[in-house]
Amino acid sequence: MIKTKSKSKKVFDTVNITLLILASVIFIYPYILVIMSSFTDELSLVAQGYSITPAKLSFYAYNYMFSRNLPILRSLWNSFILVIVSTVITTSTCLLYAYALQHRKLKFKKFFNIYVVITMLFSGGLVPYFLTVSYFFEDSLWALIIPSAMAAYYTFLIRNYFYTIPVSLAEAAEIDGARNFTILFMIYIPLSTPVIATIALFCAVSQWNSYVGPMLFIDSVDKYPIQLTLQKLLDNVENMISAGATGIVPTESVKMAAIVVATVPIIILYPFMQKFFINGMVLGGVKE
Repeated sequence: MIKTKSKSKKVFDTVNITLLILASVIFIYPYILVIMSSFTDELSLVAQGYSITPAKLSFYAYNYMFSRNLPILRSLWNSFILVIVSTVITTSTCLLYAYALQHRKLKFKKFFNIYVVITMLFSGGLVPYFLTVSYFFEDSLWALIIPSAMAAYYTFLIRNYFYTIPVSLAEAAEIDGARNFTILFMIYIPLSTPVIATIALFCAVSQWNSYVGPMLFIDSVDKYPIQLTLQKLLDNVENMISAGATGIVPTESVKMAAIVVATVPIIILYPFMQKFFINGMVLGGVKE
């Protein structure tokens, strides 16, 4: 027998879908406006303002961006390397620590939990952090990777997710002779795909959008991540205008093109991670 929806349920679904459509349009429209503005001729953009339909199509902003002395493609590659290496290291260390924290036989478990919480509440300050990191990793991408190799918040998310996995599975594996690494890699990690994908997404977005770290620790232009390179490019554009440069300097369209270049990789990645992100946050954020 097929159940029919009640009238109130139909009204709720209609209102809900309508609101979601409106919200989607509100969120998507500005980004589409940014993309179209990046392909708009600078003079048309200044004269007529931003528009969803370019008055005059132009690729000049992208040509201008990639023809500067700053290595855009090299910076994109640096950011990809930074994101991949940092995500793998951070996710791995948080997984290992979270597994230890949830283990029922861990001695001094309370101490280690409090130790992680303390790192979330207190820090050494920016100056000691800068002096320490710059001493060990001078002008190196490792200055951005190693300090973020352990994150307390991510560790607690994974630990809480591990609590949802039945202890009987680990006990059965122990009876069969499995040790901790075998239990972690054969039982916990395969059952924890949502929270692992969530942590990986968090790490990737954080490193991709990182600007302050590269500004403090990276001096060589060929090691710049994309965010720092784009900021330097925009600074050069502003300086050229201040110096009274001759010819067309595509200020507004270059800003829009910089936003597109900086955000497209994350936008492409997010749809593939969305379902894991939702499950990981829900199950990892609450301990039953």
